[in-house]
Amino acid sequence: MIIYLKFLSTIYHFYVKKKDKMPDAMTFWLSSMVLTLNFFAIYNFFGYYIFKDLPFDLIFGFSSFGVIAFVNYILFFRRRFYQDIETTKKEGIYVIIYIIISFAVVIYIGSLHRERNLFKKQQIQIENRE
Repeated sequence: MIIYLKFLSTIYHFYVKKKDKMPDAMTFWLSSMVLTLNFFAIYNFFGYYIFKDLPFDLIFGFSSFGVIAFVNYILFFRRRFYQDIETTKKEGIYVIIYIIISFAVVIYIGSLHRERNLFKKQQIQIENRE
């Protein structure tokens, strides 16, 4: 939990230094999106390697984001503990690397799902020809 509060604090202080009008809101949305990306990466990893066909659609995506954002707000943003935590420039670099890795993992796992679906479609087309 302390690591996540440092993560929130780093994002918050970035937006404060940038003189953004709503640093709390920007911190909330960015952290909720990164948490949702991490959830999708884990969910798709299990769907690809373990269970093979977990359902995923637009309604599931938006409802997952809504639940994660709500829990994020209730646990961390109501009391604003993250505003008082000091951060360093090194921690800011770690946050940027973490966000980039989160996006890369989701894109990689998504490409694996896409390749498997294309392979299934090709098999169906070959079976229909015969």
